[in-house]
Amino acid sequence: GQAGQVLGLEAQAELHKTSARLRDALRRVKLYRSTLVPQGETVYGSVLGSYQTGEATLAQVLLAQRDLLELQLGLVDVRDVSKDGSTLYFDLLGDIYSLPIDGGAPRG
Repeated sequence: GQAGQVLGLEAQAELHKTSARLRDALRRVKLYRSTLVPQGETVYGSVLGSYQTGEATLAQVLLAQRDLLELQLGLVDVRDVSKDGSTLYFDLLGDIYSLPIDGGAPRG
């Protein structure tokens, strides 16, 4: 009846919402892993090298280190992943699923 249709529509809406969140999380994880964190590591290494040769201040080193840590924390915030960083976990209608970060089918 009508109650079943409402439940079906609610489940479909929840599926679409979870799918959009999952796609966004995967996009952000890939952005952080492939671009933002490596760039932060490069900048930090460069500033640290400059400090060691007297071309940068301690304040510049600390700022670069802070920026790198914020990027690393941002990566942690965008995902609920396995310890090895290979699998994203998400909740869909009360069931927990896993999805390989590099692609593949979700597993429940």
